Amino acid sequence: GGIHKEGVVAKRALEEFRTTVARLLQVQESGVVFTSGGTESNNLAIRGVVESLRTAGRDYESMTIVSTKLEHPATLRTLEDIAARGVRVIFAPVKSDGQLDLPVLRTLIDPNVVLVTLAYVNSEVGVITDCRAVRRILDEVEKKTDTKILLHIDGAQAPLWLPCDLSRLGADLLSLDGGKCGGGKGIGALVMKKGVVLEPVLRGGGQEMGLRPGTEPVHLVAAFVTALTEAQSGWQSRSEAVSSVRDYAFAEITKQIPSAVVNGPL
Repeated sequence: GGIHKEGVVAKRALEEFRTTVARLLQVQESGVVFTSGGTESNNLAIRGVVESLRTAGRDYESMTIVSTKLEHPATLRTLEDIAARGVRVIFAPVKSDGQLDLPVLRTLIDPNVVLVTLAYVNSEVGVITDCRAVRRILDEVEKKTDTKILLHIDGAQAPLWLPCDLSRLGADLLSLDGGKCGGGKGIGALVMKKGVVLEPVLRGGGQEMGLRPGTEPVHLVAAFVTALTEAQSGWQSRSEAVSSVRDYAFAEITKQIPSAVVNGPL
């Protein structure tokens, strides 16, 4: 921020918004990085983890990332690019209803896995990932092998419908997008637990703890954080209302059109 009065006021506002997100999602202020949206957050999470390990001396070939084929293009295209550099990318199978096959996932996690990246809610069919169950599998492997496996959750579709605090999810990194929770387009965040180390994707000024250079759009941050706060305060009642409409619709459709197929889990 500039050292003139307006700059100081804007900087103070920005840090207040950061504190709001940190409290809401149960992380430290330094764990909230404002980005241009979900796509950038996913890139920063995946590339940031891989490149920070490389900076620490690991080579690409020694790293494995686990994901699924049902991820958003922002994740899939990033993984393609990372794989072209030599990182091993494994896609865990999903069942016919789109849900993650947890017992099979368990067999894929070995000491070379540095990151598991999954969507909390699938943007096409609405499958909800049991993030806690995934975290339990990772914890189990971590204990046995004395390794650290990070869990990145793409939470873009979640804030209006599900709780997003990181401790409840068991996530180390969470991507959020303003456009998906009523907070405007072109703004989002990557939220991280303490101790997660990332290498920046972009280079420039020292904004956002050096992880996301570029002058912060305080007006967009204000809209996004206000919307995120509202989304998280009312997710339960919103979810219940929509669930009952969904259940009614599915019941009626199945009654009237017996041959109808539900795309996704009930």
